[in-house]
Amino acid sequence: MRKDHVFMFWGFMDLTYVLWVVYGSLSRGRVPLYDDVVSFLQLDAQHGWNVLVWWFVASVSLTVSVVVTMVLFFNKCPVARVIAYFQVPFRLLFVVPSLSFIPWLLGAFGVRQVTLVIAILLICEALKVFSLYRVGSARVQED
Repeated sequence: MRKDHVFMFWGFMDLTYVLWVVYGSLSRGRVPLYDDVVSFLQLDAQHGWNVLVWWFVASVSLTVSVVVTMVLFFNKCPVARVIAYFQVPFRLLFVVPSLSFIPWLLGAFGVRQVTLVIAILLICEALKVFSLYRVGSARVQED
């Protein structure tokens, strides 16, 4: 397992997620993230600050951090590993698998069982953590 290949793979998975978010917004005539923030602020003005503020901030932060790790992975920057580790709990919380094609695959096969979806999500994140940990060790071949 080569560090370059692992970093490029996870960079492409992050790119896939970013493109999915951008496409999802644009296909509804919305500007990615900007319209989400505007909509949230309008909702917040009506209902006041509460736990949902933190939920929203965490969700947007995850999306922004995925863009950051994408760039860092493509540039083979070791800091990408650390940020990716911090993303794991948020990916689990918001059900954003690192293998970003998984939601499409599950949808295509009509998978709706919650336990199966959670198991697949946990496996995805475990694979990412394992692969990044592995390339961080001295035993891995460098370029």
